[in-house]
Amino acid sequence: MSNPIYSCLAGDEDIGEIVVLYAEEMPDRAARLRAELDARNWEALQHFVHQLKGSAGSHGFTVVSETAAKLNALLKSGQPEEMIVATTLQLIDLCHRVTGEAEPSSAVLTESFGIPLASPGRGLG
Repeated sequence: MSNPIYSCLAGDEDIGEIVVLYAEEMPDRAARLRAELDARNWEALQHFVHQLKGSAGSHGFTVVSETAAKLNALLKSGQPEEMIVATTLQLIDLCHRVTGEAEPSSAVLTESFGIPLASPGRGLG
């Protein structure tokens, strides 16, 4: 999986396990998006995308939630089909990249590879 999408809540001791379960179900969500797109069932797609926008955001997957919100707005306003198709395909890709794992911290990466990572206000040099 290239460029995994991490939840900002994945390492949370209270909700971390729920995030993992949610992430494990993302391939099913991607398949549902694809099925509604292939059927050109815009009403069902809009309903599902609206739900995905909220649930992804609640589980800490901000980029998925934001893309779902964009698609929802396109569907609601009757934008051209090619825009809807392109945004749906983008959302499907994002769903496939979601992981329930915690994002590797810079400390872990530095310890593992011996390479300090740049941080805001700090360069590598």
